[in-house]
Amino acid sequence: MAGPASTPDLPISGSRHQHSTGIYTSWNGRKRRYTPYTKTPKSRKLKGKHLEKRVSSESQEADDIPLKKFVNKTWYVYQVTPLYRFKQDKASLKRYSRHLSSYLQSEAQKGIGVGGIEDDLGARALFQILPGLVDETGNAEGIEITVSQKENGRNGNKVTLTAILSSVGCRELTEMEGLPNDFERFPVLLAKGLVAPMRQTIVWLESQFDCRIRRMSFNPMLLSWMVAMWTGLYSEPMLKPVELRYTVPATLQGLSYITMTIQQEDACKLWKSIHNGDTEEVLNEEVAEFLQALETHFFHHFKIHLSAMTLNRIATPLAFVGKEGRLKILMTKGVRTVLYHLTELSLENTGLTA
Repeated sequence: MAGPASTPDLPISGSRHQHSTGIYTSWNGRKRRYTPYTKTPKSRKLKGKHLEKRVSSESQEADDIPLKKFVNKTWYVYQVTPLYRFKQDKASLKRYSRHLSSYLQSEAQKGIGVGGIEDDLGARALFQILPGLVDETGNAEGIEITVSQKENGRNGNKVTLTAILSSVGCRELTEMEGLPNDFERFPVLLAKGLVAPMRQTIVWLESQFDCRIRRMSFNPMLLSWMVAMWTGLYSEPMLKPVELRYTVPATLQGLSYITMTIQQEDACKLWKSIHNGDTEEVLNEEVAEFLQALETHFFHHFKIHLSAMTLNRIATPLAFVGKEGRLKILMTKGVRTVLYHLTELSLENTGLTA
């Protein structure tokens, strides 16, 4: 484990809040306990750049066009159990579009609007395969669901919900486990939009495909894995810095959180000094050592024990992730990497990994 003597001299900045008073510098409360959904694995596969190189450069460039819709947008992440009798052919997707549209309109007639404007009866749902998400065999790994409605006095429709069912990495992660033919796995749902259509769409999906959909949350241990695994994937200049935000114990008045910011280049050097770059396998011990090195260095500068606080948000050049399940992907070429990891977490939660 990294200690003060072995921690590189990293330029680290904190939020202005930790300079407000000296009473916080002596805080050394009880160490936090990480409580993952299930037992934390001893290692994970670092699925990074090779996911972006599965196809030729020309087709990859074409695939990146639809993937841009993932980038720089705030999504909420949901976990989905296997879907019963879900089909991906055009006729089935067209039928789902029609049925969900009818359901939303019937809910509007009951007074449960989908968009908060008067013309709720014009709600229209559309299921379609997302071209940018396909596996090595050409099977679809992404289904996009959009809900839109007419706006009074205007031409065209307003999109009130965008949701994407993703199975990126699912075949690899579950290759040793059989699943009845009547079931299809899309373990991750990303959604952004208005609350009402989101809620009603989830209710319809659960009823139609006999599945369960619930919001995912990310505890400090899961956030630690993300920041460690994704920090060293890309090292291009001018990338966004690495950030870790910690909530302060409620017993300390006047300070709600502390943010530690590390330049990407420096964070990448630290991770490469800990992790063997010749292997895809990332060990639990490496993640712990990376976080301890950062927290030790922060204490050296500010005399604040971050280990006594709770990590609740991380940001890397690849993505921003909050404990409440909020996600913002920052790079098109990292979309598959993020989705693969979310698939792994979702399958772990339901005990479906191989």
